[in-house]
Amino acid sequence: MKDGKVPIPASIASDIQKYKNYGDLAKIPGLDGINAGDEYDAPKFVKLYNALLTSKVEVEKGWSNPEVSEDKDGKIVQRNAVNNETKPAIPAQVQKFQMDKATLAEKQSIAPKNKAETDKAEADAAKAKKDAENEATLNPPASSGLTGDEYLKALPANTQGVLKAIAEGRETRSPRQLQDKNGNPTPLAEALHRAYPDFDDKKAAAYGAVVKDFTSGPTSKSLTSYGTAINHARALYDNSNLKSYIPGADENKRYNQDITYVATEVAKALNPTGVATEGAIKEQEEALRSYTNRKAAIENAEHILTGKMAETKQRWANAQVRPSYQPPMPGLSPEAMNNADYIRSHGKVGPQNAAPTGATNPVYGQDGKTLIGHVVNGKYVGLEQK
Repeated sequence: MKDGKVPIPASIASDIQKYKNYGDLAKIPGLDGINAGDEYDAPKFVKLYNALLTSKVEVEKGWSNPEVSEDKDGKIVQRNAVNNETKPAIPAQVQKFQMDKATLAEKQSIAPKNKAETDKAEADAAKAKKDAENEATLNPPASSGLTGDEYLKALPANTQGVLKAIAEGRETRSPRQLQDKNGNPTPLAEALHRAYPDFDDKKAAAYGAVVKDFTSGPTSKSLTSYGTAINHARALYDNSNLKSYIPGADENKRYNQDITYVATEVAKALNPTGVATEGAIKEQEEALRSYTNRKAAIENAEHILTGKMAETKQRWANAQVRPSYQPPMPGLSPEAMNNADYIRSHGKVGPQNAAPTGATNPVYGQDGKTLIGHVVNGKYVGLEQK
């Protein structure tokens, strides 16, 4: 001390910078500029030193309840709660931290298991409820031991309607509604088997895709093309008279307008790929423009188109959920069927071969040409039965 002044020791100057943000030191301004050797009045030095002691005490208290954690290098450290300073954890802290970490991991692993068990319990409950509903609607006491129509009549009216609609192809169900994950029939499929012994649940599971194909898919387009081509062929047939040979005559103009369309569709039918090549179209056009056998060429075109359509009809028949029931094939108009009959019968349509009301498909004999009946409301009706 000299002249009442006390020089600041280097250790105290260093501690002041270290603890200046804590305790009473935090209340004293201007500490950033203190350096070792600076002289202070004795009273001011004592005040500064006491403030330093309170700051150290506050920081030290932070070690009384430190936060123990794992640093970025995987080392377990303790962190001062006051100044965030870290230092290696003591063995007791390390042991407790590892035990707490293990306990947390166990709890976290149990949570998903509990959720999975809860989800399974809820799924089982939902299945049990569904099974009970199925039992009430598909297996009421009154239906015990019954099959066929008798079983169907014993069911609630709305259930009867659903089973009939599925069995007749008017409604479809997804594969999972008819078969479980192992491919076995569901209660709904079993009920359909009881009501309709020839019901095929595997075909029914795929029936939705079949209907989509025949109503809006590639087959639907083929059916439309067939109907349009046959209707043009009928127009060709009617215009195959003497006037159709005279250039400029209305019959000749109409005949030539229809030729390309019919020739294109016949060329498509003859090509397994379904694509009409330019050469094939030209060949069919030349045959249809023949000067000697136009009607025979048109009849041959109808035979080719109808033969191709027979394959489509067979696919539709094979896809049905019940062999004993054939619902109408969509996309094939009565007009097209009648026009095909007209051409096949050499321009003769009368009571003997006109399609009856409700007819959906014509049925031909073994030669593929002779009309022997029609499918009416899913059943075969011969010409002699009309």
